Amino acid sequence: MSPSWSALFDKSTLTWHGPYAELDKPADQDSVVIKPPAPQPLPKNMWDILTTTGTVLLCGALKPNFSPSEFKTAMNTRSLHAVLAPALLS
Repeated sequence: MSPSWSALFDKSTLTWHGPYAELDKPADQDSVVIKPPAPQPLPKNMWDILTTTGTVLLCGALKPNFSPSEFKTAMNTRSLHAVLAPALLS
């Protein structure tokens, strides 16, 4: 669990808007928000889990259409990074 990272979600559209971080940085810099090209819709069952747990697993080093074998390779080579983060629902 990381208190530095969160994930932004929109309750009205059931979409994910990207990861957000409060990192150690100079006071004059904004917090980090990495936005996907467009808000990503979540299926209802994923939304139900998200609102029940209040957390999300953020994974990095992924690419579009990541296959199960590529995911397993990334795990085995330790090139897949993840953090359990709180969900910010707006």
